[in-house]
Amino acid sequence: MGLSAILTRAKGVDAAGPAIVYIHGGPASLAQYEYDHWFQFLANRGYSVLSVNFRGSAGYGKAFQAAGFRAFGRAMQDDIVDAAQWLVDQGIADPDAIGVMGASYGGYASALAMTRDAGVFAAAVPEVAMLDVVSQTQFRPYSWGLSLAYWTRYFCDLEVPQDLEDMNTYSPINQVANLSDPVLMIAGRQDQVVGVEQTERFVQAAQDAGKDIETLYFDDECHWDYHWTNNVIRARRVEDFLAKHLGGRSGGWDMIETALPYLK
Repeated sequence: MGLSAILTRAKGVDAAGPAIVYIHGGPASLAQYEYDHWFQFLANRGYSVLSVNFRGSAGYGKAFQAAGFRAFGRAMQDDIVDAAQWLVDQGIADPDAIGVMGASYGGYASALAMTRDAGVFAAAVPEVAMLDVVSQTQFRPYSWGLSLAYWTRYFCDLEVPQDLEDMNTYSPINQVANLSDPVLMIAGRQDQVVGVEQTERFVQAAQDAGKDIETLYFDDECHWDYHWTNNVIRARRVEDFLAKHLGGRSGGWDMIETALPYLK
């Protein structure tokens, strides 16, 4: 199955280097050709960013979207791995310096990538991530834009034993023992779409297992769309984390950081 994706690269960079596979949320959403300040920021720091429309994404017809139904953790996840391999095959990415990140469903897929596909990605930044599919299905977020019918098409039915088994099998919270590379988890404590407790449980399990995991919690943030001051804090943590594990550039401390607590 052919996939579409949007590639952002720093001007004048032709050699293979560190790269990021970015996974959009939804999953009934899509990556579009438009300005994205976050991708520009990452490109400035030396990363090639590939935002991929995996199967199940909207905007490419009913058949393409339906190909993602009940394929979470499996075929949908395979597309993320294929995107990383494409970056290597095209001479864009250093195979030892590929990261993965995304928010909401993208956070789910980013976390699962670190437990399901050891060695493909060297670091991950899952944000406001669904980590327990069973729990998320019990408290299905209407704001994801999925009706109950579509939620069931994507993520199965709690009343069906095999579906429940699949939800547990392909939940990152149940695969922490397989976590192979460093992860930076980001979440808002006021999140009413994906409860912060999912991140807290994942982090605690990872710490108990001695895994390399970092956290960034915002006490005053919800699911996404952070206040600009928190976006500065987020950008600084992410650039330092990625520079450490993938080898890109970090701009280092900036004077604005001193003033951030007084600007909210």
